[in-house]
Amino acid sequence: MKMCSAKAGSDAAKQLAGIALLAVLGLLGNFLSLELISGLNLVFGSIAVLIAVYYYGIIAAVFVAAVISIPTYFLWNHYFGIATFLLEALVTGLLHHKAKKNLVISNMLFWLFIGMPMVWVNCSLSKMGTIETILLVLKQPINGLFNVVTASLIIHILVYRSKSRTISLRRFMLNFLTFSVIAVSLACIKIGTTEELRDMEAGIHVDVQNCSDAVSGMISRWYANHLVPLQVIARTLSDANMEISNDFDRELEVIRESFPDFQLLYIADAQGKAISITLTGEPEGSMEDLDFSDRAYYKQIRKTLEPVVSDVLLGRVGSKEPLVAICVPVIRDGDFIGYVAGAVNLDHISDLLAEHADGSNIQITLLDGEGKVIASTIPDLRRSGMYTRYRQGNVIYKGNGLYYRDTSGKGGKRLSDWRSSSYFHLGTPREIGGWTFVCEGSLFPYVYNLFTIYIYIFIFMLLVLQILFGFFQIIFKLVFTPFENLVQVISDLAHKIENQEKVEWPSSNISELRSIIASFRLVTMKLNETFQRIKKQKDELEHLAMYDQLTSLPNIRMLQKNIKERTAGPDSSQSFTIFSLELNRLKFINETLGYKSGDKLIKMAAKRLKEVFGNEYAIYRSSGDSFVLLPGPGQVQDRAAADAGNIIRVLSQPFNIDGLDVSTSISIGISIYPRDGANAEVLIRNADIAKHVAKQAGDNKYSFFSTGMDEKLRKRNILESELIHALEGEELTLYYQPIISSATGRMLGAEALLRWRHPGMGMIPPLEFIPVAEETGLIVPLGKWVLKEACKEAGRWETEFGIRLTVFVNISTIQLKDGDFVQTVKDILDETRLSPEHLVLEITETALTGSLQQTAMVFEELRKLGVRLALDDFGTGYSSLNYLKMLPVDILKIDRSYINGMLDNAYDKRIVEIITSIGKALDITIIGEGVEQDKQAELLKAAGCHGLQGYFYHRPVPPDELTDFIMTAPDESA
Repeated sequence: MKMCSAKAGSDAAKQLAGIALLAVLGLLGNFLSLELISGLNLVFGSIAVLIAVYYYGIIAAVFVAAVISIPTYFLWNHYFGIATFLLEALVTGLLHHKAKKNLVISNMLFWLFIGMPMVWVNCSLSKMGTIETILLVLKQPINGLFNVVTASLIIHILVYRSKSRTISLRRFMLNFLTFSVIAVSLACIKIGTTEELRDMEAGIHVDVQNCSDAVSGMISRWYANHLVPLQVIARTLSDANMEISNDFDRELEVIRESFPDFQLLYIADAQGKAISITLTGEPEGSMEDLDFSDRAYYKQIRKTLEPVVSDVLLGRVGSKEPLVAICVPVIRDGDFIGYVAGAVNLDHISDLLAEHADGSNIQITLLDGEGKVIASTIPDLRRSGMYTRYRQGNVIYKGNGLYYRDTSGKGGKRLSDWRSSSYFHLGTPREIGGWTFVCEGSLFPYVYNLFTIYIYIFIFMLLVLQILFGFFQIIFKLVFTPFENLVQVISDLAHKIENQEKVEWPSSNISELRSIIASFRLVTMKLNETFQRIKKQKDELEHLAMYDQLTSLPNIRMLQKNIKERTAGPDSSQSFTIFSLELNRLKFINETLGYKSGDKLIKMAAKRLKEVFGNEYAIYRSSGDSFVLLPGPGQVQDRAAADAGNIIRVLSQPFNIDGLDVSTSISIGISIYPRDGANAEVLIRNADIAKHVAKQAGDNKYSFFSTGMDEKLRKRNILESELIHALEGEELTLYYQPIISSATGRMLGAEALLRWRHPGMGMIPPLEFIPVAEETGLIVPLGKWVLKEACKEAGRWETEFGIRLTVFVNISTIQLKDGDFVQTVKDILDETRLSPEHLVLEITETALTGSLQQTAMVFEELRKLGVRLALDDFGTGYSSLNYLKMLPVDILKIDRSYINGMLDNAYDKRIVEIITSIGKALDITIIGEGVEQDKQAELLKAAGCHGLQGYFYHRPVPPDELTDFIMTAPDESA
């Protein structure tokens, strides 16, 4: 319960971490937007929202949308972004999860039916221009499609890497191609926009600069034209020493008529007091004692003695409208004696500017030294007011005089701000110090062309995407549908082949796919043929698995199956017996007459059993020389003893094999259900135990199983447990039996014989515990211990006594199968420093089972080490000569059974002579073991045996007791 709770908590933590990560990535996606043009941005925050829709559901997606949309207010100065993000998460999530729509389709449905109308309404409420509105409405679905295909691609990649789900290759390819088209198009648009803005700026710069140059020349000419007549008057006054005559008044009148824009002409003395005034229109005030000494232009002209143009000012006589004064000093002999001034009506200057700006996109404003407006083509610009247009709002882009303003003053970037954005150029008229003019060119007519291009591009993109989307769908359908059909056919192919159903293969016009289908068709034909062959082989294997090949009788597996069915069926309470019988002399017949004769014996025995007992018993062959008889239902248990006797009688009769009467004895074990076991395994095992007991009692005996018979098995288990402790303790020891040279009487070596002195059970014979060690696998560490101890002892003989004695060590086939055995032998030889030629490894001929090729390979590796190999108990195996052919042995040890029979049995004596002859022919050392009598030794010497071993020479003794014998019988290399 706690583990489940911890796992749930871990999953929840991972989910929260994933949602938080998406929220952070969404914020970055909005802030790190792609600006196509100021006010027209591609934002990518909804990619995170759409991934949240897929992985975490609607609620998590709405949460992510809320987090990433709030900062958009500070970017765009309205709540439209918040509403859009929230609705996109909600609607797309509902369509994807509830309506089971594809994520891309779900998001496109949102933008088509909700997102684009929302953009139109928002732009209308914001009173945005039509072209800007169209541009934003078209931009949104492109931005949305890019985001959703990007999100879909990311999801596909994450799913593919997780390997927990499968992805659709068709959908992945469709999204990838759509993403590629949009990404490349947007990159081209961005590059093109940068170039277009640069060209636009250069173009308007040229236009405004040309206008500025023209205005500068126009104002300079206007100034020069008005300055000349005033300079003429100043020279006349200088000559007349400021004396004014009637001719002078007429001259002023001519100037006023020639220049009607002079609102006022007057002459003032050196103190700035007017001495003559010519006014257009009726005066509006007293004309007497006018003093202009407080005017800034008076002070400047008196100081510089140069012509001066005043700032904008209000006249003291005549009209109170703003005007400017052009003043020329009157100088006599270098002294300032007065000046002439002409006050100009600003309407005339405005008309000049209007005529110059007529038909252009440029507004012109003339400013005085204080920055006040002298004249302007902008209607609502007040004269004499301060000019601040290029300082209004926040300048958010500036370069080479280009000002893009946010007139809202909130720092946002809106497309509508382009309408109020202008290019300002400040110029200075030649010859007029202090005056400036501003040429203000509106950017919108230029940007309007760019907006129009964008609209066409976006419309073209949407059309192309729609066409490509449909085209991709058609292509993918043509390509992938046959593949999907092929996969569907293949997925059910095994079932159809098994049931011999007809396979409907899909068709395709794609040559590669047709080749694949043809290949699958061919493979299917081969598979069908193979399947039929396998099915036939399976039936044969099932028959082989359940029936014996030699006798065609059911085998032990069938026996177990039938017993299980019987003990689990409706008659499970009914008692029945099991007879386990063995042909005792089969091994001898195989060795003497050959395996074919042995096989004939088995077949004859099976036939005889079927003929005699086939009606009452089911007959099984359980192993090489063993059969099991299972009575049919209703068989009486009391007949078991009589039937066992009949079986022995029938099978003990001689069998005629190739004209030779061959007899064999029978041993039978009987177990009874349910007394001796409730299942097949126990019943068969107990019958086998009883059979072994009967065999120990003599030939042609039978025995019923009893609980006391388990004692042997129990003892075996005890031996196994105690043997493990013996390996860990000091209960094991080695005895050594000398091997004597038949020619010299000296020692050829000594065979190491393992002994187990148990503290409670006393000395345990090897015949009891070695089989246990082999069955349990303990023979490997046990054999390693024996080998190491024997090598150490042989090394001690050489070190202490200077005698190089060969030690013979018995090994098991289980050790040979151990992949590290050869390396183990090498390591022990290296550790004990025993020369390899002084080590002989013995293996019994009867133990050689399994693959002779593998055994031969191990023997070859051992011989490469320099170790010699001996075949023990030679002559008792099934294919002795075959062993000599395949195995590289150096020594043959004749089995003691032949040596024991040499004195009384000419057959055994002849076998010994044959073996020694084989040894001489193959240059193999022959050793006779089990020599107990002098006559046996003489016969072995006469036969040609090289070495003799047995009680006649010496019994196996501990290492210390062998020392005296070693000293009196020096070694001789075998």
